[in-house]
Amino acid sequence: MKGIFSKIRNAPLAATTGVMASFYAGQAAAQDSDLGSIADNINGMMDNFGSLALSAAFVAGVAFVGLGLARLKAAVDSQGQQVKYGEGVWRIALGSALVAVPAVITVMGNTMGVDNSDTINFTSGFE
Repeated sequence: MKGIFSKIRNAPLAATTGVMASFYAGQAAAQDSDLGSIADNINGMMDNFGSLALSAAFVAGVAFVGLGLARLKAAVDSQGQQVKYGEGVWRIALGSALVAVPAVITVMGNTMGVDNSDTINFTSGFE
């Protein structure tokens, strides 16, 4: 019975999503005349998606560090009785890792030559 009500409740969202998907598919088909230009558009979209994912990781990391500091403050106030110190420590560790993800991915990409930007250049010194 719950399944029927949830399908009815989600029907407007499903219909809107279907209409939007068909609209954008029609737009993509109208603009691009060959498979190469469609592939270029998809490549550009994936680059933007990667930038969005890195930005989201950074923002989430900053949020986790803030939550971790708040948990540590609560643990200090209760002397570790109500809130454990570990709750704040793991949030800070996870937040630090998430904040570092964009920098690590950028350095790895530049080191392996995946990214052709001139922001960081690693050379061996041998010509």
